Amino acid sequence: MGPATGDRRVKTAGAARVPRSRTERLMEIVTAARQHLEEVGPLVGEDGRTCVHDTCRPRINGVEVQLRRRLNAARARYDTYPPELQALFQGLGLPWAQTAASDARPGGPEPEQDAL
Repeated sequence: MGPATGDRRVKTAGAARVPRSRTERLMEIVTAARQHLEEVGPLVGEDGRTCVHDTCRPRINGVEVQLRRRLNAARARYDTYPPELQALFQGLGLPWAQTAASDARPGGPEPEQDAL
């Protein structure tokens, strides 16, 4: 008699897990956040606090993403991400991503030029 099928406590021999890159993990968060925006609504309330429910755990590429927890972790580490990874979070309505990205641009916004 063997282990129960689907028991997550049982590890199978020879099934090594390949570590995912930071970019892959961030893409999972962004994809889950976009899915939440389409199906449920905004990620933050009017007060600027995350309003994603704890039970919101979409499956992205076969991986269950704990969206609220992962968004909080991304917010804490956001300033350490290079600009190309910070750009992934643009357009999600996250106040911490919008303010940090505009501050990170050298020279601020480009000045408007007068039409001749």
